[in-house]
Amino acid sequence: MSKSSLGLDFFNLDVNIFNDAKIIKLMHRYGPLGFMCYFLVLTNVFMNGYYLEASTTDLSYILLNGIGGKYINGKNKLQEIILYLAYIDLIDKELLNQNIITSKGIQKRFLVATRSRKQQDLSKYWLIDEIESSHEIVEEVKKDQQKKPKKQKIKERRMKDIDEHAPKKHYLT
Repeated sequence: MSKSSLGLDFFNLDVNIFNDAKIIKLMHRYGPLGFMCYFLVLTNVFMNGYYLEASTTDLSYILLNGIGGKYINGKNKLQEIILYLAYIDLIDKELLNQNIITSKGIQKRFLVATRSRKQQDLSKYWLIDEIESSHEIVEEVKKDQQKKPKKQKIKERRMKDIDEHAPKKHYLT
């Protein structure tokens, strides 16, 4: 597989991400700058696959380039944020010390996004246990996605009836 085919073109971001305890901690400490840093970390990791080989210094320069020097006073604040991301487990601490940026959450998102890929080498820096196989994670995410609000289910049923040209049913029948 070529390097470009290992990465993602896009990735899903949960709509309730701001209710995640780790994101709340990050936002409380660093505000929008903290979240922007995390988002840039995610995009740079997913461009390369499920991990990024970069030191904290290199990553801080990547973040500085993405955010722009106009909004931040240099790489020291960014390095502090990167270390905080590891402290609250948004990225793996041990691998960060080895200049590898990844986490279980990143790897789970990657598995879901690449579930249709036939062959993948997931051996390098893989954090997810054998017990948590890719199939189980994908099925778990599918179940979460299938849970729809009642209003949405009713709307889909009505649209299906319209598509099938079914006669409207009386509410008593």
